[in-house]
Amino acid sequence: MSKMTIEEVLTELGNREGCSRLGIFKSFPERGRVPTPSNQADLDFERWSNQTCLTKPELLNQIGAKVAVDYHQGRMSWEFGDMVINNLCKYAFDFEDANLFWEVFLAFDAGETTDVTIETTTDPQIAAIVARQRN
Repeated sequence: MSKMTIEEVLTELGNREGCSRLGIFKSFPERGRVPTPSNQADLDFERWSNQTCLTKPELLNQIGAKVAVDYHQGRMSWEFGDMVINNLCKYAFDFEDANLFWEVFLAFDAGETTDVTIETTTDPQIAAIVARQRN
């Protein structure tokens, strides 16, 4: 079996949640969304860690980095990035060393409020995260 990539993890997560890679949600049952039972999500997270050969905190941080870069470069919608980060945050509570993941989580979380825009909250925070990752 070949090593799984972070891109493949994101694709599986997007497919599982009923949305495309571009973040187009099928959020209503009549449009085809099939919720994943929590225990299956837990099994998926464990499998992704094993198949990427990463510890769980490393997996979370690499997913966070990939989401940040893809969003910053316009290859991922805000909606898809927010969905990925929100769906995985329950696992990050168990690890003190998932710092990059939490930075990305907070950047997307800032864009969820109705009295601000993504351009003034999420975008500058993600740009700073991506700039730090380049150094």
